[in-house]
Amino acid sequence: MRANRFVTTAGLAALLLLAGCAEGGQADETEAGPTLPSTSSAAPSSSEPAEPTGPVRNERGNVEKALGEEGGISDLATDQPVITFTVDAIGPAQCTSDYAQYGSGPENGNLVAVNLRFSTAPELAASALGSYFTVSAYDFRFIGPDGITQSNLGTAASYGCLSQNQQFTQNPLGSGQQYVGSIVLDLPATNGTLVYAPSVIAEGGWEWQF
Repeated sequence: MRANRFVTTAGLAALLLLAGCAEGGQADETEAGPTLPSTSSAAPSSSEPAEPTGPVRNERGNVEKALGEEGGISDLATDQPVITFTVDAIGPAQCTSDYAQYGSGPENGNLVAVNLRFSTAPELAASALGSYFTVSAYDFRFIGPDGITQSNLGTAASYGCLSQNQQFTQNPLGSGQQYVGSIVLDLPATNGTLVYAPSVIAEGGWEWQF
């Protein structure tokens, strides 16, 4: 009976020792074992912001340009530019026409010349703009230093300031051609923000600080 108790106690100790070794081995394997790659794929988050498309616009919805920097108008059907333009200079107008000597003075206070260059693609005539695209004082707005926006910039004084060979053409622009000239605007100040927003543009426009 005493021998049986000895065997039972020894066997129990052996079993406990084996169990301890097995547990320790399992822990080592868990810590040192390789990390298996996850088989689940996370779907892309729908809350991520979309990449911006098109030019950056300011709070007024306009594209800010520097003098001499090119802008463009695209055909809505093809999204290809059919008109490119630059504003080369903005400054006090030097009136040269005979009418300016006898006409009335500026209604808003200051005659300012905007020097323009336009280039049209051969595809202009076939575009939605057709052959009736023109450039005039009605396409411009002025934001003064006081923040007030004014759109009545074409007056008798501004139209009669320059001679015909200096004025930007008042005729519709033709396809595959280039144009250079100036438009005189009647502005309440000689510095501020000039906005070009032709009526054929659905929204926004371009603007220059001067």
